[in-house]
Amino acid sequence: MSLKSEMKSQRRQGVKDEQEESEEEEEPNIGMTPNEEQIQLKKRIYRCREEYYQQKKDFLKVKQKTVQEIEDENKEFEKLLKNRSLKIKKYYKGLGKERESDEIDKFLRKYILTKD
Repeated sequence: MSLKSEMKSQRRQGVKDEQEESEEEEEPNIGMTPNEEQIQLKKRIYRCREEYYQQKKDFLKVKQKTVQEIEDENKEFEKLLKNRSLKIKKYYKGLGKERESDEIDKFLRKYILTKD
């Protein structure tokens, strides 16, 4: 047997194996006519569409919060305000430093430019 004929037989075997695998996957549909299969597919499509619209409808509904959730949100908001006020204080402190450095920069520029 030559190399070519051996490769051809291996390819044929591979094609046969693929066909057998695809036939095994299609076994649940054995006995169904094309019309029955079409009806089953339509039912699946309608079911999926209904599920999608149900999920979409529930997406923007107003949710009633429990007392615990409201308290937790209020605590988190208070923490946020405290952190925010600290950040603002740090920011203003930093501005003061910038103003001082600006005055120093102005002096140095004036000194360098007028230095003769």
